[in-house]
Amino acid sequence: TCLDCAGIAFGTSTLDDCNICVDDPTNNNDTCEQDCLGVWGGDAEVIDLGDDIYTRGRPHPMIDARLRVERLREAGRSDDVGAVLLDVVLGHGAAQNPAADLGPAVSDLPMPVHIALIGTADDPQGRDSQAEALAAAGASVYLSNAAAARAAGQT
Repeated sequence: TCLDCAGIAFGTSTLDDCNICVDDPTNNNDTCEQDCLGVWGGDAEVIDLGDDIYTRGRPHPMIDARLRVERLREAGRSDDVGAVLLDVVLGHGAAQNPAADLGPAVSDLPMPVHIALIGTADDPQGRDSQAEALAAAGASVYLSNAAAARAAGQT
């Protein structure tokens, strides 16, 4: 047919990458952005609680889980959060028992929780026991960031 996306014969409206009909033939997707999953118009968001803006004057969340627990509780109260992706790093310099720190907050979440458990079987926290405890709290546990991110992107 000769109708544009607005239904006008021989009109100039086009669909942008978010599938929104825009009446501007020079549209360069100013009305549309990709989210962190690469979805045009998506609303997926990644927050790095280890970023300097969150760690000034406080321990890194890899050591002190209080900020993570607070954000997990906020996510649990939000209707806008569809899934949580969390990394848990083991080893010297990390929290002694991250599963005990995070488990109660994880178990309270109504949405899927995907955890990238980064460490080895020889880490002082015990990777396998940490994985079991986090899974018992309701999380899906992966041994790589890539696997956890793929799973979170599917939910």
